[in-house]
Amino acid sequence: MILFGFRGKRKRLGTVFTECPQCHRACSQVVARTQRWFTLFFIPIFPFSTTFLTVCSMCSGATKIDRARAEHLSKMGEQQAGPPPSTGPDPTPSVLPTSDGDTGAPPFPPVHGGAPSSDQP
Repeated sequence: MILFGFRGKRKRLGTVFTECPQCHRACSQVVARTQRWFTLFFIPIFPFSTTFLTVCSMCSGATKIDRARAEHLSKMGEQQAGPPPSTGPDPTPSVLPTSDGDTGAPPFPPVHGGAPSSDQP
């Protein structure tokens, strides 16, 4: 008795911030490669088919793309991310809280909703 079949594998190639072709919102898109493998006794032997796609983080819509576009988007995502953070012997956050709770970062903007408050001009 010989057991054979197919199995799918998905690998994330990168993430890029761009407009979704389905929901038309600017958000992060995961660039992935999906391969379908021929298996023999549950062991993957060789890839049967390969597809590249982007998956929207907002609507979860998947769009097929070609290999050249996938490579371009993954490189563009690396450029958008910038250089990796340096990890020295003592990595410390850039903004440390002080004893009174002030982080030194600018405060969040006020949330406006409903009736205007009395402290707003």
